[in-house]
Amino acid sequence: MDPWPSYQQRVRRLLTLSLVAIATLALGAWRWPSLIALGIVLLIVAVIAGTALEALPCPRCSKPFFRAGLIHNSFSSYCLHCELPKWRLADGSLSPAKRRSDRDLR
Repeated sequence: MDPWPSYQQRVRRLLTLSLVAIATLALGAWRWPSLIALGIVLLIVAVIAGTALEALPCPRCSKPFFRAGLIHNSFSSYCLHCELPKWRLADGSLSPAKRRSDRDLR
């Protein structure tokens, strides 16, 4: 099973949520103080979502890709357990999700 399309989707949602939280905090500080509480709640949800994103299972070893014990590295380019490169499937081939996103950037 390919976990990378859901990973891309979750990263996009997390970035959107973070931007909305920051904009809400900025609007609250500037004009509407009642929005500050909402912004703080959104930031807490973003932190929880970011932590959950680290639990993405590796396609090869099924352990968390970005987490190994007390070590957390959200920017890792390989699995912290079996060293499978990011965007690769269990057999070592490139994920179709990565090929599709590379094509969209051109």
